[in-house]
Amino acid sequence: MSNYKILHTSDWHIGKKIENFSILKEQKNFLYFLLEFIKKENIDLLLVAGDVYDSKRPGFEEQRLVNNFFYELSFTSCKWCVVISGNHDKRDYLSINKKLLSRFNFFLITEYDFDEQIVLLKDNGNLKFIVVCLPHINERLILGQNFDNIFGLEDQSSSKLFLENLENAYREKISNLSNFLENKYKGIPKILMAHSFFGSSKKIDILGGSYIIPFNVCGNSFSYVALGHIHKFMKLRDNIVYSGSPMQYSFNETCDKYINVLHFNDNKLILQEAFQVPIFNKLIFAKGSLNEVLDFLANAKKEESFTIYLKIELNEAVDTSAEEAIYDLARLNFMNLVSISYSLSSSQDLQEDSNFIGELEVLEMDEKYFFEKKLRWDFENGVIRGVKFKEEELISLFNEVLTNGYLGEYEDK
Repeated sequence: MSNYKILHTSDWHIGKKIENFSILKEQKNFLYFLLEFIKKENIDLLLVAGDVYDSKRPGFEEQRLVNNFFYELSFTSCKWCVVISGNHDKRDYLSINKKLLSRFNFFLITEYDFDEQIVLLKDNGNLKFIVVCLPHINERLILGQNFDNIFGLEDQSSSKLFLENLENAYREKISNLSNFLENKYKGIPKILMAHSFFGSSKKIDILGGSYIIPFNVCGNSFSYVALGHIHKFMKLRDNIVYSGSPMQYSFNETCDKYINVLHFNDNKLILQEAFQVPIFNKLIFAKGSLNEVLDFLANAKKEESFTIYLKIELNEAVDTSAEEAIYDLARLNFMNLVSISYSLSSSQDLQEDSNFIGELEVLEMDEKYFFEKKLRWDFENGVIRGVKFKEEELISLFNEVLTNGYLGEYEDK
């Protein structure tokens, strides 16, 4: 009888900043928690589904933190570690210590080649797991030459044709890998790990610059599908799971974060356990009048177990001394005040803004929608004055930049 435990995590975004505040200390605490959890739970395999770093060019401290974690991991019960690159990762930086770490069954997959994508995990010479890796890739590279032929056309049928070709490319790629493994390695549990947007719809869709791939392209031959890219813990199907980010990285995320642990017994997935990650930081959005904000800060509970980042929106104009009072109260409560902004259109009670857009809502609206909404608000409220461009011209320029971005023209810039 063979029992194995697998831990699925993703989207660490090491080096991420909350506005101008570095959260490297909180991220270090998370990695320490993860290391201790792996030791305590005797995890056999660690899966990291992309976005290890937040920047394609991480600094020295970020690289040292990540490399130290994987080095310490090699001294734990963990037999294997498989990592794929996400859209925030750059292959060169992620691969610096790849050869050295490979001495400890460390597998870093950044390529989309057939031979590179299949990771065979052996224990005492016996094959125990197969991990099929789909690192993040620009859609033009999935379709190859067909991308330029299809994407450049504007009419609706061509757009539909592009989406169909993209979905078929994903489906064919995964199917070919699955069929090859099924014929050659019958009975061995297979895990698919990918860093992309997958959704529950039956057909591919496009939301902004993101292509939402139907999860049914994964088929039914994988014991588990470990996903990264979305920061919320979410199950598309019982065995198709986004682990989410380990901590709150934006004000439209909740601070409830998880890692997912899989229990395999005799080559079968028998149990999944989602463990809540301790809160290392909390992002709070407060809105109201000056008195309401001051009252909120005066009665705020001092927190020592995690760091608070506060964003304030006032619905009335105040002078410099009032802003200084807000900053002083925030410091007394050990809060990092990210910004003070103003919304003078109406007076509302201090609360979480009901119009504050949640993560899943963002996936249903594109960049053009948010740009136009913000631009219109700025024009109406006099934030933008004396600009020679009209609103329609700015929107047109934005769309031009957006389209070039989709085509990958800025990918290495």
